[in-house]
Amino acid sequence: MGFKSFKSLAAVLLALAVLALVGCSSSDSTSEPLSTRGSVETTTSQAPESSTTALETTTTTPATTTTAQPPTPPATTTTTTPPNPDQPPESPPPATPTPTQPQPQPTPANAPAPPWLTASSISDVPENLPINSAIHQGTLDNGLQYFILENERPQTQVELRLVVKAGSVNETPEQSGIAHFLEHMMFNGTEAFPKNELSAFLGSLGFEFGPDFTASTDYDETWYKLSLSSSNTELISSALDVLVQWAAHATLHPDDVEAERGVVDAEWRESNTGGSSVREAIDQFVFAGTPYQGHPTLGSLEAIEAVSAETLREFYEDWYQPQNMAVIAVGDFHSDTVAELIEEKFSSLTPRGALPNQPEFRHQPPSQPTATVVLSQDISRNSALVYFTRPKAPDQNTASAIADNLAAELVFEMVRSRISDDILGGDNPARSVAFFNEDSLSALALPAIAFDATTENIVEALEQFATELERAKRFGFNDEEFQRAKDKIQAALDADLASLDTIQHREIAQQLRFHFSAGAHAMSGTDTHQIFTNILSQITPEM
Repeated sequence: MGFKSFKSLAAVLLALAVLALVGCSSSDSTSEPLSTRGSVETTTSQAPESSTTALETTTTTPATTTTAQPPTPPATTTTTTPPNPDQPPESPPPATPTPTQPQPQPTPANAPAPPWLTASSISDVPENLPINSAIHQGTLDNGLQYFILENERPQTQVELRLVVKAGSVNETPEQSGIAHFLEHMMFNGTEAFPKNELSAFLGSLGFEFGPDFTASTDYDETWYKLSLSSSNTELISSALDVLVQWAAHATLHPDDVEAERGVVDAEWRESNTGGSSVREAIDQFVFAGTPYQGHPTLGSLEAIEAVSAETLREFYEDWYQPQNMAVIAVGDFHSDTVAELIEEKFSSLTPRGALPNQPEFRHQPPSQPTATVVLSQDISRNSALVYFTRPKAPDQNTASAIADNLAAELVFEMVRSRISDDILGGDNPARSVAFFNEDSLSALALPAIAFDATTENIVEALEQFATELERAKRFGFNDEEFQRAKDKIQAALDADLASLDTIQHREIAQQLRFHFSAGAHAMSGTDTHQIFTNILSQITPEM
């Protein structure tokens, strides 16, 4: 079921937000009646039972910005309370309401995310967004895709990527941690570079591990990076040879697997301390009801100990196939020359068969508001994160998807601005508030509002946050707030346009990687500014 207007989007998101926040409070909210903030427009739409938008509130210690240091509670606790979103009270709800909530239905596999604004709501914008015409793109007969873009900054340098559309979400229960372990093994033996000879070869070409060559595994993808300090054609050719080895010629010898096991084990132990362990705990909480749940990228110690050359080979042959890969090249070169090299070197790769079925994406919103507390002795600040999880549309490269994202960003910016004003005015004891959007997953959008406060003030800050969200849900936003949010987003778009002449190879390579693995748009900078500005200008509070 879709929501056809900006008003219903705001109502649905904010209704869910209030319920989750109140559920994690530990004392009664104030009974002072809510009042409007200036001349406002009332939004009364309610979330349907099958709404694909869900919210989870995490009082936690995120890896990058926040912490928690309560004295002696258990390492992780989870609480839930079931307030009713369909009948908002006349005053902010108490901390432990009892009415039940209808059981939501899961979003079926491959179902589109409901567009808040349909294509018919937006005029003068093509539904299918244009890809940057400067990108030299193609697909080989074996299915491998390539994206090449000439760019002069930095001069004489080149960024290469091999992207495999497979990560930890593609693992079976018996393969936990395999995708990441396999990434390690690419540096421990290929047909052309046995054992550790690859690192020595790259070093002889002037590459330094970390800055110039590395790899990374995520939930949806695994990617390999080579950063070339020269655009010399021979160097590019040698670097592409390395990508070919990774793509199809890993040896995965049992002795090499055993030698690398300790390295992977040590990485797991290091990641399960401090901010990294907090980040993992948050992810698994937020991913509840989605295919990402139960698929941490590093697996577990037990899984690492169980990895064998045979299980690595099975995952490699299933997913490392040309029709599931892309080569990305950005740099100070001639694109035709690079395209010829890619076709010459990668055309010999042969598909081993049909790809396994991709994980069926079903999003099960929580049947009641959920909250978790994650504690860490290694972080020194308290933080609350409010996530609004919802499935992405299968095709993000459309005007409808852009309109949907911009409308949601407007809502979150107005909420963030209100909380910020409350903090500055002394009405909320939090120290700061921010909006961010974790947009790297192919199937799940994770916009979030975050704020931090002292241990003594975190509950009061949450209560005030809930009160402000309830006010916004009932009375909407006034014209001044709306225009201020639009102006801020427009200023960011203008700044991006002004900085086009300074964009670096690695930034473009990342955009093209997201285009391939997560369906993000790949428009030129000028087209992005024009189309986003056009859509933003057409969104009004009355829609």
